[in-house]
Amino acid sequence: MRHYLPKPRQQLKVFGFLAAFTTFLTLKLQLLETSNPLHPIQSLGEDKPFARDARLLILQWTSFFSSQDWKGFHKSLDPTCPYQCEFTSDRRRLNDSDALLFNIRNLESSWGYDLPSEPRKIKQVWVAHSAEPPQHTYPHPANFPSVFNWTSFVRADSDVPLYYKKMMRSDELRTNQRVIWSNTSVPKLPVISEKRALASWLVSNCNTYSRRERYVQRLKSFVKVAIYGQCWGRNCNRAENQSACLEEVKKHIFYLSFENALCTGYVTEKFWNALVWGMIPVVMADRASVEQVAPPGSYIHVEDFDSPEELARHLRNVSQDQALYQSYFKWRKTHVLVADYFCDLCSRLHTWDGHLQTYKDFGGWFTQDPCSNIEFPRRFTDKFRELKHIISRLFL
Repeated sequence: MRHYLPKPRQQLKVFGFLAAFTTFLTLKLQLLETSNPLHPIQSLGEDKPFARDARLLILQWTSFFSSQDWKGFHKSLDPTCPYQCEFTSDRRRLNDSDALLFNIRNLESSWGYDLPSEPRKIKQVWVAHSAEPPQHTYPHPANFPSVFNWTSFVRADSDVPLYYKKMMRSDELRTNQRVIWSNTSVPKLPVISEKRALASWLVSNCNTYSRRERYVQRLKSFVKVAIYGQCWGRNCNRAENQSACLEEVKKHIFYLSFENALCTGYVTEKFWNALVWGMIPVVMADRASVEQVAPPGSYIHVEDFDSPEELARHLRNVSQDQALYQSYFKWRKTHVLVADYFCDLCSRLHTWDGHLQTYKDFGGWFTQDPCSNIEFPRRFTDKFRELKHIISRLFL
């Protein structure tokens, strides 16, 4: 078989074209330095905090996954919130907005990254939001140096920490503060006799970084665990099955609130639903993060046991002792459940001192999360998307 090799003159033409194109890209990128939103802001102006009584405008620039209005969460801004903000998804109000909210998972678009192309308004705060653990946060934050001013992640060191929910002592509530769940909702303590089985687990992610599925398989060797979802048990994805599945899940004493990643601040609805449903959550999550949002004695943590077998023994003991069982619900006498994220965001904006920071190394901040059992290199699709973004701007 004969192999074709380019002639020397043809090789020179190819190399010449590549050199010229590379030079063109370099010059173009230098010209875009001041207009590309992925480059540092040039002027921040003087510090000037907002007036306390102002009604600030927060533009939800991206959708929240498939919800353009972020599932209407902002519409339920607690009227007892000490500060007032208006939330909108109308991009025509960009220049009137005091802050922009970006859900990281919705920044990708067919042409690159969905960021405003107009020059930034001085004193407009750009907030990077993510309700996901690191391995499910993409595009990678390293793609956005000097873009965002604040972070709003499920991390306590965020500028506006994001909590799915949190417990508060009843005597620390604001006057007339809206609560999601209180003891007045279900004044009666659960009793063992009303439960039909030991433990249940509703799950859709079958291969996780926390390896929770392996732990459950070992736990099932010692106690019965009813599994619902698309992995190994009854499929609850179909609409007609969801309500029936949920009712079955609630009939158990314990609920396996096992997170898919053991990350700082990552305590999701898996934990809170169990409390609201009158179940005892058996928790696999970052321990410090759970302790930060829920009082001791309201849950069982797997780290308190040397093995699934030891945990199983404790679950059986609780299920056979009414007093021990009801001790896990003492929190109901002193605590309520609240979800004040949009009030937290509004309050943070109002009390801001006016100093506009930027995360020059957003990727560096992001990778400081000591997330257990996780490696999260920048995805190939991240790099491809970044290249598309640069090329699209070259020819605007």
